[in-house]
Amino acid sequence: MTIESISVHQVVHGYSNGHSLLATSMRLPKSVERILLLLTDLSGPSAAREFDTYLTGYPLEDISMYALARTWYAHEMKRPGCVWTHTLLIEKPDLGRIADITPVPDLFRRPEGEPGAYYRSPLKIRLPRARPLGSHLARDSLETICLVLAALYGDAGAPVFLPADAAEQYEALALAVWGQQWPRLRYSFCFSTGSIASRRLDGRTFDLQAIPRRSVARIRGEVPLALFIDLSRPGQPCSTPSWAVAAGHDLALASPRGELRDFLWTYGDEQPDGRAAFHKLVEAWADLGALRQGQLPMQGLIEGIAHQFPTACEAPLLKSAIFGGTQRGTRRLLPETDEETLVRELVTTKYYTAFDSECLRIRDRARDYWQASASKATQLVVELLQCDLNPLGEEYVIGLSRAVRPSDAVQISRTNRTLLYTLVRHNPGLAGVPEVWDGSRDEQCELLDHVSSSPELDTPTVRSVVDGILESKSDSIAAEVVSTFGDAAVASILDWADSSSAPSPQLVQEAWKRALTSRPSDVLAWVQRSTHTAGFGMAFAATVLDPNSTEVTAAGAKLWLPLARRAPGRLEGAVLTQMMSFLLALGLNNPGQGSHELVEHSFEVVHDAARKGSLDYSDWRFLGHHVPKLPWWRDWDKSERLRQALVAKFIDYRWPIASFLRSVRTPHTFEQIVEYCGRTREPRAFVRRMAEEVASGHLEASQAQKQILARYG
Repeated sequence: MTIESISVHQVVHGYSNGHSLLATSMRLPKSVERILLLLTDLSGPSAAREFDTYLTGYPLEDISMYALARTWYAHEMKRPGCVWTHTLLIEKPDLGRIADITPVPDLFRRPEGEPGAYYRSPLKIRLPRARPLGSHLARDSLETICLVLAALYGDAGAPVFLPADAAEQYEALALAVWGQQWPRLRYSFCFSTGSIASRRLDGRTFDLQAIPRRSVARIRGEVPLALFIDLSRPGQPCSTPSWAVAAGHDLALASPRGELRDFLWTYGDEQPDGRAAFHKLVEAWADLGALRQGQLPMQGLIEGIAHQFPTACEAPLLKSAIFGGTQRGTRRLLPETDEETLVRELVTTKYYTAFDSECLRIRDRARDYWQASASKATQLVVELLQCDLNPLGEEYVIGLSRAVRPSDAVQISRTNRTLLYTLVRHNPGLAGVPEVWDGSRDEQCELLDHVSSSPELDTPTVRSVVDGILESKSDSIAAEVVSTFGDAAVASILDWADSSSAPSPQLVQEAWKRALTSRPSDVLAWVQRSTHTAGFGMAFAATVLDPNSTEVTAAGAKLWLPLARRAPGRLEGAVLTQMMSFLLALGLNNPGQGSHELVEHSFEVVHDAARKGSLDYSDWRFLGHHVPKLPWWRDWDKSERLRQALVAKFIDYRWPIASFLRSVRTPHTFEQIVEYCGRTREPRAFVRRMAEEVASGHLEASQAQKQILARYG
């Protein structure tokens, strides 16, 4: 057997011109000296011969020690009422190391005359680590034991008095009771086996006291709420609660393996100070035994534990040991219980407020169960969703939802849409898988509702979900997606277009374009913060914004220059025309630096489309109020109106003539413009100045432009 040693300090009090401290092995604070002086003196106003020696135990909070003392009447003293008291001072942590307290009383030594050096040094005590299998209490005192335990722990606030014929009558019982207690309860427990009068510490009456029978009437008057256990008098109760019987058997060797003692010591120290938790723990232990023997259903155990410890913060270690998961050894008391069965009971019990989901690892257990068997976990959660789940059940569903992988979500979406809706509410990232959006528009809308109501939804997840919807080509809910997710959806759509592998904003269906037109501010904000210069996202943004709106013009022309410079080499057809129409209209608004450069890059693309009759009305409508009216029989000629507008804007805004030359590089178009200018006074001056600048070499021009200017200059 493993042996350990502890040091125990000691104090001796006796008569020396009054009751005094005679010897000590440690320096004591004045507050502790005062308590010791009081509680080591005679325990009443006068001596009682049958109580000539007794034990006293109480905590000393100021030094975190427990005082266990034996007092002897000093008959050899001439002065009546003198006593010797030898007190052992046990460090608070050491109370949990003393498994067997039976050797401790053997350490007491009655002084003989002046106390010697023995008392001025700590005692080194070697105690067995193993807990005793019981006590040396006689079996025929079991009734007394049970009654005392019932009184002591049944009404935990009331002090208990044991009328006795002599102090030794209940000394073994008091020590056994103290020894049965877990360390925290031991430390707070106050007892005396020989109180001539009721004893108190800091205003609190001792928990357990043996008293002379003649003191009963007086103490009843002094302590009206006290309980008195006197088996010598008729009418004493003979029945005791079952928990007290179980505890009594443990105390009187009737529980040879010590399971209850182990249980109390393992789970008692998490209980608050005082005696109130004792019977609750014993009842919990008894319920566990009844469950193992098939005499109590699981729901009965849950109800019992919840009744004894009704709030989630009470007995968390015990609850975890009973109802916790099997991982990390948390469920030590019911390891053989089937996890699925236990979960069903926990997530549907009406006593859920007694349990903390984190303490029981509810979410983690759901994850572990899913990882162990996804099919069984799926079946379980489908069954649970048919029940009235308590908050523990909701936590279990959350944990399971977070364990589901995207590949699992695809399969679930095909077999159980209802389950999918539940999963994405707690794990919205699953909706980033394009395949889960397969289905009717109603199913897509319902899925969107569940995703958007998720408390787990954040911006990165929203963007992942929108990407999944775009990839699935579920454009029928485009308006709902943009309306639901707002600027996050707008940014996601534009980012998706920007990073798409196919070089065209046509990848994005018209439904998405229509949806984005309702959020121009968000689209423009994306363009302003975008680092994807001249990417397809910007090209797409250009197809949904109004270049004549106040917001767009206020943002300026410079923002769009990268797109204007690179797009012609990357885009083509109607998409290029649409984007260039936007840039041309914006440039003609002259919204600051870079305006004329926008016109340089866009004019000929738009003019060529107008000349060929391929300029859509949707593109032309942005340009309509920038171009002049022609006589009604020629007003149809969009290319002519564009040419005249170009000249007028360069004159009005005094843009550089060099930029004009770069805007019109096609010889035929340039010739048409110069011919038009020659017929009108102000444009004529503009062309003449341009011809002079080119002729003098101040401006660069193509050979064709030089020849045309030479003819009309």
